[in-house]
Amino acid sequence: VVPFLFMLFAKSKQLKAVGKTSFIPVCFAVNEPLLFAAPVILNPYFFVPFLITPMINVCIFKFFVDVLSMNSFISVLPWATPAPIGLVMGTGFAPLAFVLAIVLILVDAVIYLPFIKAYDAELVAQEAANAKIATEVTEIVEELAQGTTALATGDAKDKIGSGKKVL
Repeated sequence: VVPFLFMLFAKSKQLKAVGKTSFIPVCFAVNEPLLFAAPVILNPYFFVPFLITPMINVCIFKFFVDVLSMNSFISVLPWATPAPIGLVMGTGFAPLAFVLAIVLILVDAVIYLPFIKAYDAELVAQEAANAKIATEVTEIVEELAQGTTALATGDAKDKIGSGKKVL
């Protein structure tokens, strides 16, 4: 769910890029691009949802199996089977498994979204600050380039003579 939330709701360039590049590997249980590029690992913003979401998912699954009498897993599938498909296939195509897959996706999105929004706001502020610094550096470089041109053309004598600083 997380890379899709990054693509849909993130405003920062970093999270949008992470979402775009990691959603295919994450669909096939290769989570490292997401975990280390976002970063989710050692990120205080994602600590709570990263720990709580799997526990809630297991509780919801247990509810469907025990209370609603859905089949539990009756077959072992390859580890890279996409989660919603693996859930449905692993339970023997139980009708409630389709409902469970949708419920889990929605619950995970609700859990992660506020944390993603908070982290995204911080990244947007950082990107704005970095853009401002980049603009200032560009202006300084342009001024230096103009000063170097002035030195090469001899205009620098006038500026130095009048007390203006060239470099």
